[in-house]
Amino acid sequence: MFSVAPAPAEQAAQLDLPLRLTSVETDKNRRRFYELRWEQDLFNGPMLVRRFGRLGTEGRSLARVYPDQDSAQRDIQRLTRLRLRHGYGIESLA
Repeated sequence: MFSVAPAPAEQAAQLDLPLRLTSVETDKNRRRFYELRWEQDLFNGPMLVRRFGRLGTEGRSLARVYPDQDSAQRDIQRLTRLRLRHGYGIESLA
């Protein structure tokens, strides 16, 4: 299919959301995705939604509400660095 070269963690941490990371290792039958995006909760507050799973599936979702987007930046950087260390690469920004 395609391969994605991992980006440096510092570069990825500066990217705007939505962010989609993928990890494809055909010899290990590993085809995973990880997405970070902003959505609004029921009260129009910012909510960081993480979606992850096997490529080609809907995957699972976790959501966390923050007072504002700036307060979530530390978590966004931490999650992005963790995925990049585990072999994920940036697939696309939409």
